[in-house]
Amino acid sequence: MIQIIIEAVKPIADASVNNTSDTLEILSKVNEFYDSSWTKLISVLAGSFTIFGVIVPLFIQHLTLKAS
Repeated sequence: MIQIIIEAVKPIADASVNNTSDTLEILSKVNEFYDSSWTKLISVLAGSFTIFGVIVPLFIQHLTLKAS
């Protein structure tokens, strides 16, 4: 099992970056990916806070006042 994993990973491990522009391009793409992911995470957290921290309590308050 381990031998199969090693054989699958070996071409990736043997690959090398030949010049500096390739390295900078890879780093730029990685940075862009993490930057995009961070922005999406902040958006999801803000949306969740809005729904569960503001809208749901107001809806529950509306229901309890209506029942009284």
